[in-house]
Amino acid sequence: MCYFRLLFVTSTAASKRRKKWQRLYKEGKLDIEPLNKNMVKGSRGIVLMGTSSTVNLAVATTILLRDTGCVLPVEFAYLPNEVSEKDLQILRSNNITTRNYYTPEIESYNWNSEHLRLGVLKPLAVITSPFQEILFLDPDMIPLRDPTFLFSTLQFKDTGALFWPDFPATAQGNPIWQIMGQEYEFEREFETGAIVLDKTRVSLGLGLAWHLCQNAAFYFQFMWGDKDAFRWGFRGAQIPYHLNPNYLMSVGVLVSERMPFGNVSLVETKDGLVPEEGRYCGQGMVQMDFDAGVKASADFQPSPLFMHANGIKKFYREDIPPFQVAQEYTGLPKGETLNSLRVGKYHWIGELYGQNHCGMLEPQAGIKVSYLDFAKMFPGVNEKYMHARKTASATLKDISSTVESQTSSTATKPIKPDPPESQPLNPEELEFQSKWDAYAQSKEFQLEFDEDPEAKHVIHGSKGVLMMGTSATVDLALMAAEFLRGLGCTLEIEFAYLKSEVTQSDLDKLKANNITTRNYDSPKLPLSNWSREELRLGATKPFALLSSPFQHTLFMDPDVYPLQDPTQLFSSIQYKQTGALFWPDFPSTPRTNKIWTLLRAPFVFEREFESGLMLLDKARVWRGLKFSAQLCSDARFTNRFLWGDKDTFRFGMKVAGLSYSLNRNYLASLGVLVDKHQPLGNVSLTAKEDAIPPGAEYCGQNMLQMAFDNGESDTLDTPQPLWIHANGIRSNYKDSIPPFQVAQTYALPSDFKSVDATRVGKYHWIGRAQEQDHCGRMEDQAPLTIVNYDFAKRYPGVNERYIQVRRKMFGLKGA
Repeated sequence: MCYFRLLFVTSTAASKRRKKWQRLYKEGKLDIEPLNKNMVKGSRGIVLMGTSSTVNLAVATTILLRDTGCVLPVEFAYLPNEVSEKDLQILRSNNITTRNYYTPEIESYNWNSEHLRLGVLKPLAVITSPFQEILFLDPDMIPLRDPTFLFSTLQFKDTGALFWPDFPATAQGNPIWQIMGQEYEFEREFETGAIVLDKTRVSLGLGLAWHLCQNAAFYFQFMWGDKDAFRWGFRGAQIPYHLNPNYLMSVGVLVSERMPFGNVSLVETKDGLVPEEGRYCGQGMVQMDFDAGVKASADFQPSPLFMHANGIKKFYREDIPPFQVAQEYTGLPKGETLNSLRVGKYHWIGELYGQNHCGMLEPQAGIKVSYLDFAKMFPGVNEKYMHARKTASATLKDISSTVESQTSSTATKPIKPDPPESQPLNPEELEFQSKWDAYAQSKEFQLEFDEDPEAKHVIHGSKGVLMMGTSATVDLALMAAEFLRGLGCTLEIEFAYLKSEVTQSDLDKLKANNITTRNYDSPKLPLSNWSREELRLGATKPFALLSSPFQHTLFMDPDVYPLQDPTQLFSSIQYKQTGALFWPDFPSTPRTNKIWTLLRAPFVFEREFESGLMLLDKARVWRGLKFSAQLCSDARFTNRFLWGDKDTFRFGMKVAGLSYSLNRNYLASLGVLVDKHQPLGNVSLTAKEDAIPPGAEYCGQNMLQMAFDNGESDTLDTPQPLWIHANGIRSNYKDSIPPFQVAQTYALPSDFKSVDATRVGKYHWIGRAQEQDHCGRMEDQAPLTIVNYDFAKRYPGVNERYIQVRRKMFGLKGA
């Protein structure tokens, strides 16, 4: 049923992962207490989590819960960029408490859309709930009885953790046994549509489960999402749990060419019930109860407790009762169970006639798959479910009409669905894909930092600033160093160069200003592969980083103008978590870009990197840097899909399965206003509205990057400028014009947490505006609107300091 991208891992790699989580476990670093600080002792409730697309399901599940007589409080955990105010109103109108479980640290994890689909955030939603005792339900989980009794069962009192099984068991050959330090034993995987937990008793298991999800880029290669993260978290932490021994049933409909959506009947034969025609399409799972008595009873017969309607989440039809026919295994030898026989298999089908998300149980040797008339055995289940969904949809429409009447014409437009993910490759592209595949699987690439002979030059624990450049950027590097020293930064500064691109006088000038110089040329540097354009786009940057002796490297382009001492970044929560800080560029890489297919990377919406400044712990991101260097080695090909070095860092990290922190605070454009009377700048915004006056145009030549959030709250601080990338005035500087006069940024609608949540944001390249060059501007993108502000007035002294230092340093030319 489950497919993994990688089912082999070296014993060394498995041992390293095992030692890492064991060390964190022993050091108490998997403690959930910081995230669990709002828990109310003795409290009990039901936790749902989801997005806009599952709000109606959450309402339907709550209606069904209340119908069973359950009076437990229900909360819906959400991320603010995934629901709207309308969604929250719908939930609250159905007496469902809403809770934002966002924490800044989740921005730092290297998750893609597949990780999110597989429930990587579920442990966090559980951990951060105020309830001590929790019944977690997926929004598409249907209670068939009041589940409150589960908290009183002997099994819950003994362990504080109840789980239900999925169809498969983890194969003996799966490396996860070795990674988690476990001897193989036959056990079903968890099906975490329903979980019952006492957080005070299972905190260590939850902490390890959350750690596995934080590192999903690695662990999800061997496990199927959150359900296995819970299982291995509890096993690894040696936390007892009760896994229901009663196997689940499949439930769905019978379909045929004549009735493609269902309603085909079962008929009685000498072999039992069989389909009258067509085939079975299982779209749901029926989870059973268990013997909750003090002693197991031989007379106990399990009955349905929950149904996980995961197959009709998207494919529900109001005219077809969804739970008509069930499948179960029968004919087991006396005294045996499916678990004792180690059998039971689910066969995935997909689309069948007019239905989707279909599957079925497979017959096993000597064991029969039998059909049950579920609708007849459990009358009223279909009717109640269909009524609940209809009621939930009606609530949604009522709230929608109210919200729409209160919303202006500038309301948020729905995001268009993403185009298909895979892209066809031509022969040349297939050749490069094979080359990169081979490198990704090579022993050279698999070597970690402390195993790689090429990392021996790195001084453990060392910190420093790295710049690189040519004779043309030496004076800019001197400026950057002057800015850093003026801010109180005492880090060692190094300038990396190629011998053919600087003069001895350049090196003498750098050394005279206390900047270490280093020639990073080597036989491994593929200079013959590159034209001047590839070099201009930073093809050598990963090589300069790899060859630096600093372990903790703050990389700065020479035209970066820091506004705060960047030393603070080394102690930030994001850097401690990932060892890699990046800042965004204006665009994102579209799904249609073939790079996703070439590198076999699942598409995820994300801004491109703006690599004018990066902070990297090479001991943690070594392999990502190596793959970035590999992509840059092939820059003549790679640059057809990526914009130079900045994107190779991003995809290098992805291929290596490494986490990184990409600042979610969107950047601003920074420049001047020009018109025919003042063609170089100095035009002011209108006094009242900060608008661009008639006849003037904006020339953005620089990028204003913001500080990271402090990580201490779940709300965005007002981001403060951290550094300016003055890349547009590197060669277009006008000494008579303050370069940082007007900034452009986006105003966010109230229902969005960040610009990224809107999936829009665009920078328009202009080129020349009046007598200024290298101009661009931001574009209006619904639901975002452009805001202009007087940067020089808001941040006095920034222009004056830049002009002062530039005059001083460029005055040294030829000295």
